[in-house]
Amino acid sequence: MDFESIAKLLMRNSDKEFVQRILSPSEYPTLDNGDGSYSTHSMAWSDIDDGHIVYPTVVFKKGKLVRLDDDAAVDHALKTGKYIKFAKPEDADAFSQDYKKFWDGK
Repeated sequence: MDFESIAKLLMRNSDKEFVQRILSPSEYPTLDNGDGSYSTHSMAWSDIDDGHIVYPTVVFKKGKLVRLDDDAAVDHALKTGKYIKFAKPEDADAFSQDYKKFWDGK
């Protein structure tokens, strides 16, 4: 997925908190991964009955970032509406891997 497509998709979904964290990561805390690295995001995608969704596996709760396992993350996304829906699995997969291109600006 190219930068322009990612930027447009993020802007269309800018009402979602996890997208706001992608758009302005410096305004949120980081999550210590325990190996000397830090994360602000982690994304995954799943099939649902009527399409495919991309959702965060790192979520913002009570002022801090929390990493959820896959089952908890998809449940959280479906309960809260914190996901982006795609018609094709290849598009969901591409966005879940390429969204960080937004930070590179290319």
